[in-house]
Amino acid sequence: NCRACPVADDCQALASGRVGELPAKKPKKASQTIQLTLMIVFNSQGQVLLHRRPSHGIWGGLWCLPTHDLMEWPQMTQSGPAVAPMRHLLTHRILILSFQSLILSTNVPLDSPNTACRWFELSQTQQLGLPKPIERVLQNLSTLGY
Repeated sequence: NCRACPVADDCQALASGRVGELPAKKPKKASQTIQLTLMIVFNSQGQVLLHRRPSHGIWGGLWCLPTHDLMEWPQMTQSGPAVAPMRHLLTHRILILSFQSLILSTNVPLDSPNTACRWFELSQTQQLGLPKPIERVLQNLSTLGY
């Protein structure tokens, strides 16, 4: 409605007869696909291992399941509960999340250089800042009795 517009006198679109074209929409950014393998690690006391993400990047500052490459995983383990892969959409990213699940047969101290990891009871994770897909995975494990 150019007649009611308060900036019609200075409008470049009106002056050039391109009201329907300007302002031009910015091209949409292509979504980047990122694949992550996350570890669901339980210790012998039934606690789950979580990693506090760095303040920058995906899920900055939130508690998350550790990535496969975060630390050395002990050999004395057994397979844990199967968790189906999932797809999660962020603004400009598509995350393809796959999971490996381990139950440690011994208590493993967290003496790795990565001090951002801690053991939690599943019931404690409800009070933590978690990414939505991780929250769903942990809630499902809790209802299954882990």
